[in-house]
Formats: sequence, structure tokens, C-alpha cells
Amino acid sequence: MVAQAVADPVGYATGFGYSGTYWDYVLEIARERGGLAGLVNLDIAKDVIVDILKEAGFKGYRFDGALEWILQTLQMIRELA
Repeated sequence: MVAQAVADPVGYATGFGYSGTYWDYVLEIARERGGLAGLVNLDIAKDVIVDILKEAGFKGYRFDGALEWILQTLQMIRELA
């Protein structure tokens, strides 16, 4: 499942039933605002993400998958900004 989520971040975004997923909300906010610039700081360094995941207890393939998923998702959001 981790590999599948990394391969398809949008398809594995947390869902809220009929109202959509986190990704749907990101897209909606970006459309309403004309982008996401100035709304969130997307300049988080990879090392910071690594430290957060380690502190949260991620290890092995779950650590690798979570890191890759987060990095991909951040890039997707940067492209909307």
C-alpha cells in the first residue's frame, strides 16, 4: 500500500466521503485564491521532514514511503502556488 500511495498521491489522499479529499480541497482553495502563494510556507527542507518522520517513529519502508509521498505532495502544491 505504501508503494501504491507513493505512485499515486492524489488517489491516496484522505477522503471525506461525498465532499472529496484533502487534494480536492487544496485545488478548490487554489482556484478560489488564484493560486496558493502567500497562504502556506512550502520552503520546508527535506532534512526537517526527515527529522519529523524520525521523531514520529517512522522506520524502514514506511519512512521511505512517507518521505517520498510528502516530497511529491509538496511539489504538487508548489506547482499550484
